[in-house]
Amino acid sequence: MAQNKRFACGECHIILPESADQCMHCPSSPVTLDWSGYVLILDYERSEVAQRLKLERNGEYALKVSVR
Repeated sequence: MAQNKRFACGECHIILPESADQCMHCPSSPVTLDWSGYVLILDYERSEVAQRLKLERNGEYALKVSVR
């Protein structure tokens, strides 16, 4: 299993850029390297996946995030 090198937000599940260690959308939320699953949303307004996950912006998302 590959080791994640990018953080994911514990609240909105967005995967952060490599240089970031804090979520730009929820700065008070914890971030973690302990995440799995990956989905890329290009057009959240038309995406059925984004609707099911209740996502309100385009981006890269982790499907499961574990914050300890």
